[in-house]
This record gives sequence, structure tokens and C-alpha cells, in this order.
Amino acid sequence: MSDWVVNQLMDGFLLAAFPIAIFAGLISFLSPCVLPLVPGYLSYAAGFSKSRGKVFLGSLLFVLGFTALFVSFGALFGEIGSNILGHEALITKILGVFTIFLGVIFLALSHSCLGSSQGFLLPED
Repeated sequence: MSDWVVNQLMDGFLLAAFPIAIFAGLISFLSPCVLPLVPGYLSYAAGFSKSRGKVFLGSLLFVLGFTALFVSFGALFGEIGSNILGHEALITKILGVFTIFLGVIFLALSHSCLGSSQGFLLPED
């Protein structure tokens, strides 16, 4: 069953993808994490207004604000991710050197905490 759904979505047949997407959105809207938030959202969007026009305008502006925020965050972090991917080798080398540096510091601190005053020197046999 899941292979059929994935094939329908990935093959680009939108007539099958739209109902599946609507059904998935409905399930996520009715989830226990989202459904209790709906009354608070509606009361916030409605404010103290009794006019349907103001409620609709408030809801529309609220949704457009969140849409703009999440689209801009997605574009920003997507660009940051692509820049990181483009410099992956350099970043890996820098973080490797940093990890070795922290290991040396940890070794020095743990060695000095054991009561040795010789620092990095190993005891002679």
C-alpha cells in the first residue's frame, strides 16, 4: 500500500496526489497536537470583533504572516545548507583539528587533576 502511495506522489500524477495531500493535511490538523490550538488561534484572529470581515482579514493576515516567515526561513536555511555542503571538505578538516585540540586540552586537564605536575610528559619506566 505505501509503495503505491509513494509511486503516485513521485511520478507526478497530480490528480492522485491532491486527494492524498488533502487527506494527510486533514489527519495532521485533527492530531492531538494541533486540534487543541484551534480555539486559541480563532479567538486570537477574531480579537474582540463581531464582524466576519474583520475575523476573515485577521485570519488571512495571520496565515500570510506565518507563511512568509516559514518560507523565508526555509530559503535562508536552505541557502546556508547548500553553502555548508559546498565547503564540506574544509569544514570537516577545521572541525577535525578543533576536536583534536579539545582532546589535548581534556588530556591535559585530566592528567593535572590526577596529581601529576609534569603536564604532558609521560612517566619514565
